Amino acid sequence: VPVLRALCSAVPSLDFSELGWGALVVVVVSASSYYMLTTQYRTARSIRRPTITLRRPATCSHSRASAAAQKTLAVAPNTNFARTAAAAAAAPWTASNNTRHAFVAPCALLTNTTTMGKRGAAERSNTTAARSTASATQDATTRTPVDAGERLAALRAAMKREGVSAIIVPSEDAHASEYPPPCDEKRGYITGFTGSAGTAVVTSTDNESTALLWTDGRYFLQAEQQLDGDHWSLMRQGLPETPEVSAWLADNLPANAVVGVDPKLHSVGQMRGMVTALKQKHVNVTALEANLVDEVWGTDRPAAPDSQWRIHAATFAGKTTQEKLVDVRSKLRDIGATAVIAATLDEVAWLMNLRGADVAHCPVCVAYAFVDESRCLLYCDSAKVTDDVAAHLDEAGVEVRPYESIYDDVASYATEAVQHHMGERKICIDASKVSWWLEKAAKDAAIDVLKAPAKKKAKKGGDKKLPSSEENANRSEAELDAEAHHAILVEHPSPIIALKALKNDAELSGMQEAHLRDGAALARFFSWLEREVVKNGRTDIDETTIDEVLISEFRGKQEGFLEPSFPTIAGCNAHGAIIHYRATEQTALPVTRNDMLLLDSGAQFDCGTTDVTRTVYLGEEPDEVGEDGDAEARKLRAKFEHYRNCYTRVLQGHIALSDVVFPTGTPGFLLDTLARTPLWRRGLDYRHGTGHGVGAGLMVHEGPHGVSPKAYNTTPLEVGMIVSNEPGYYEDNAFGIRIENLVWIQEASTEYRFGGKDFLGFAPLTMVPLCRVLIDVDALSKEEIKWIDAYHETVRESVGSRLAGDDEALAWLNKNTEAL
Repeated sequence: VPVLRALCSAVPSLDFSELGWGALVVVVVSASSYYMLTTQYRTARSIRRPTITLRRPATCSHSRASAAAQKTLAVAPNTNFARTAAAAAAAPWTASNNTRHAFVAPCALLTNTTTMGKRGAAERSNTTAARSTASATQDATTRTPVDAGERLAALRAAMKREGVSAIIVPSEDAHASEYPPPCDEKRGYITGFTGSAGTAVVTSTDNESTALLWTDGRYFLQAEQQLDGDHWSLMRQGLPETPEVSAWLADNLPANAVVGVDPKLHSVGQMRGMVTALKQKHVNVTALEANLVDEVWGTDRPAAPDSQWRIHAATFAGKTTQEKLVDVRSKLRDIGATAVIAATLDEVAWLMNLRGADVAHCPVCVAYAFVDESRCLLYCDSAKVTDDVAAHLDEAGVEVRPYESIYDDVASYATEAVQHHMGERKICIDASKVSWWLEKAAKDAAIDVLKAPAKKKAKKGGDKKLPSSEENANRSEAELDAEAHHAILVEHPSPIIALKALKNDAELSGMQEAHLRDGAALARFFSWLEREVVKNGRTDIDETTIDEVLISEFRGKQEGFLEPSFPTIAGCNAHGAIIHYRATEQTALPVTRNDMLLLDSGAQFDCGTTDVTRTVYLGEEPDEVGEDGDAEARKLRAKFEHYRNCYTRVLQGHIALSDVVFPTGTPGFLLDTLARTPLWRRGLDYRHGTGHGVGAGLMVHEGPHGVSPKAYNTTPLEVGMIVSNEPGYYEDNAFGIRIENLVWIQEASTEYRFGGKDFLGFAPLTMVPLCRVLIDVDALSKEEIKWIDAYHETVRESVGSRLAGDDEALAWLNKNTEAL
């Protein structure tokens, strides 16, 4: 939008207000290098669908700019776009009577893509060149246009009624979910931004009303596209000039202002930092009784998910719920607690040996659990519990209660503990996962007991007693809050999450089986893709086709396949540079010969979860061409060499992390530099973590461990944990590279054990060949070559037997796993 405004100011006759929503504007400008600037212009008042709007100006006063742009086009790296744009500049464009005219800036293309769905190869070739470069600078996730002004006006009216000056709307639901069910995508509803991470802040004061969205570097481009720039401002989280949400509120709200939050949606840790920061500026935080975004959403809000639980087979779980409860209670004793709140959905599913389908790609149901010394309570909609599941839970000693009753049960436990077992019964809460709402349930109940006038002794330990009413009168609210916290709560990472991360033998076996099934499916898929695109020269396969064929024809036919473990990321050429790209029919690029394809995908099987990324070059290595050779051939060769150079550096980082040996107690952030060093040596890097935990038949992203530059995650890597290894490199508007394997942590065989410590290493789960044509063997060390050959030999031996009868796929596998 700022680009369009600047153009409108510079050229008065350039009027974009006549274009409908979805109009794609491509502007070629010349500076020190050529680049593309794109955006979608949306008109909320009226959705128009013009077919083509092209008009060449009769005269142009910007001759210098035009000449520079023509010169730029002549050397543009994207030869398809350069050829199309050059032809367009020379053509006497006119618009038909049924389209709206628009002035076209020098060497600019103006077209509308809203009517373009899946097209035939001939029709696609006419529009691909412009689309390929234009959509490169944005995440192609589409959404239904929203009237941001109308929604914000309704929200501010509700805020005024509640007496709050600002409201914070996080991405998470009441269970700190990365991917909440549709009915809980409140931030997405109010902002129109569909990325998985972000926090919205809406203010309404006498002086100024503001709407801001904080999100991280993965989503800058997508947020720029999806936010209505007339009403929302993007706060680029992580950049030095961008303040945190609490700091911005503290600096911009007047004294005595009130910030409203839904206490169910904010963790204890988040709220503690927020309250502390705002209190210093005399800004108050209040817990709202009702969610104001839901009020604005009204009857349009999706219904709550209603899937039913299913039993996760003991063959894959490895332990019964009773055995897991023994482990949980042992961990609670170690940390001085007698009960724990399981707030996250995968905690509950893992503990109960149940799976569900309330959230796409995540085999969970919406539920809480509460475990104390003698009871295990499951809080969910009773309709989710079938007869088989009820029998399963009854055998495990689990009692099912209504979903919302957890608040009262936590409060009751706290009341009983403080009244009769002062200091002996405490609830473990994970401050990063448990909501402020549930913490308040425990603390408010404890405060009520502490304020009681009667002096009572504990049943055990006669020296422990409640304070008298006279003592209470001399204490501040903060002192009472602190005493209540000490009396009933133990803050500690959830022992259930920690136990879940350490896969037992059955879980590891199931994960290995899942990856062998996945390896066979991907061998067949890449064999098909190479045949159709490279050998047969098909041009009608696009990014959405990749997703559809991979799931329906290959993964979906594997035994035990349930669903993808996340939406497939299939990014061709420039789309590969968008880290969390998702193709749609309107934006999908064709996948053709000599293209780079980044494919990040995964599956949920009955036995385990997969997540794998491969970047492939669809073609043979181009021949070297002399100075007198064909210019197009020289460009293709130069582009390929750049691809191979970058791919090899990413691969070297992947190998360095895969091959590392480290002592027990090592957190992941200490290993992150290994994956980046080969890129750093060339001045390159990537803007995401290197590794995340993965669940066994559960979430594709799980904690508490990981590998990233974030030094605050000090969780040690331990035997049995599964983590991804996925360094990458992304060149805006050009291509992206990522190589991802899942690995599990095992004991390493070392000659010595310094200080009596054990040493650990990684073993691969993913069984998919690397892209041989992109490997620069001359740049590799002997040890790196040895690692690649050993990995490929394992892949060939493990997956080959599963391709029996498919000669083409087996031949592809053997060819791509030959020793370097």
